[in-house]
Amino acid sequence: MSLISGFKLQVEEYASQAEWIEKLLRPLNNFAQSTVNAVNGNLTLGQNVTASYRTIRAQAPALPWVDLTPQGGWTNVTGANIGYWLEADGTVNFRGRLNAGTKSDGTTIFTVPAALKPEYDIRLSLPHDDKSAAQGLLSATDGTMKINNVTGSVAQLFFTGLYYFAATPPAQPVYVGHDWPIKLSTGFSTTVAGVLLTQAVDVNTNEKLSAGTSGIDWEATARNEVTIKRVNGLTPKRTYDLTFLILGA
Repeated sequence: MSLISGFKLQVEEYASQAEWIEKLLRPLNNFAQSTVNAVNGNLTLGQNVTASYRTIRAQAPALPWVDLTPQGGWTNVTGANIGYWLEADGTVNFRGRLNAGTKSDGTTIFTVPAALKPEYDIRLSLPHDDKSAAQGLLSATDGTMKINNVTGSVAQLFFTGLYYFAATPPAQPVYVGHDWPIKLSTGFSTTVAGVLLTQAVDVNTNEKLSAGTSGIDWEATARNEVTIKRVNGLTPKRTYDLTFLILGA
């Protein structure tokens, strides 16, 4: 059987990007050449590329709730502050209850952050402790929630379970908690070139997430250490066995 030959991406082929492209091409060329050497020499990948597998058990943190400030004389029900949490796709979920304040139509009872304004004005039916058809109007202009048709007998409004979509889904927050960020020893002294999540197994259900479906956010925090700041696709508050493949330059 004839030997395979490798190829190299040349910086000269990308003259207009020469200032930065070489930093990308060098590790790609090195990896390609290592693979060719492994196949031709009947060697394993580990004999040609510095690599390390690390498995760690970690809990995906709960999504962070953010309190909103009641307005118009409305106040939080003790132990049930009005607030929201944001999903990666831009879904904004409400929770909490408010004690009645000014009930006039058009009264603003809270305002969502400017970054979470909806694309269009949204009308929401507001559950409460009375039988009237109370409504809220969430403004796409200024993010205010204004009430309508709140009768005098209404003592509280309920927001748990209500949701809408923000016009522009913001970036996911970095996970925080006792398990995050995750610091991993690489087991070798070379500079880290890349980190891949090869497997994520839900400890409770034994369900496996397909390798490569969950992007990760990582950085080399020391020569022999990497920090995993975020793993996308995990269910909040579930515990996983996470296996990472760490590649050295």
